[in-house]
Amino acid sequence: MLYMSYYGVHTPFQAKEDKIKKYAQKTPYFPKHRHIYAGMIESIDDSIGRVIATLKKKGVYEETLIIFTSDNGGNAKATDHTPLRGNKGSYYEGGIRVPFLLKGPGIKPGENATPINSNDVYPTVLKSLGHPLKPNQHLAGLSLVPFTRNQALNRDALYWHFPHYNRHPNARPSSVIRKGDWKLIFSYDPKSIELYNLKNDLSEKTNLADKNPTLRDQLLTDLEGWKKSVKAEEMTPNPQFAK
Repeated sequence: MLYMSYYGVHTPFQAKEDKIKKYAQKTPYFPKHRHIYAGMIESIDDSIGRVIATLKKKGVYEETLIIFTSDNGGNAKATDHTPLRGNKGSYYEGGIRVPFLLKGPGIKPGENATPINSNDVYPTVLKSLGHPLKPNQHLAGLSLVPFTRNQALNRDALYWHFPHYNRHPNARPSSVIRKGDWKLIFSYDPKSIELYNLKNDLSEKTNLADKNPTLRDQLLTDLEGWKKSVKAEEMTPNPQFAK
């Protein structure tokens, strides 16, 4: 098994000079930090290419399971997620919708818009290797192997819970539920409820929470039930905080 956690698209922005020059020539109207960021991404592509070339050279490429993904959306200063709203650190689609590529024996090329998340990686690897699943170790994850055989995933909803602050734009302590085409964001500070239909409003521009109170309250109930089931920690006041 090879597990590669690239630091390449994180801060500080650092890239090879020849790549910075290349993108400066391609897009002179962009600021320099975007040229650097593009160079960082290309270096990751180069590295992945060397891994793929080695697998082919050793004759094991066709039987190797390869998963490529990211942990969050891009840096707000260097990336543009249009038409998605938000960037790294937010729970709008620009912050949580990331690339996910899966290649392996028996997997036919194609695209699918079914929502999945990184919790699915572990059970997918187990199933692909012929090992039994370990539900106590991947409570929120599902094997994607049946999914690659044109079978539906047996998942009712996806959940996020991050009751913390960070310095990214559009970021605030939140809990989120995604159920079908609907997504509800409950923000703790400042308190707010947002409800979006991602099928009709991918950019999350129209908050439907007040127009759909029945659905809003049902999703809130589902979200609270999930938080209790996983013993999620709630936000608590900081007695040392001073404005």
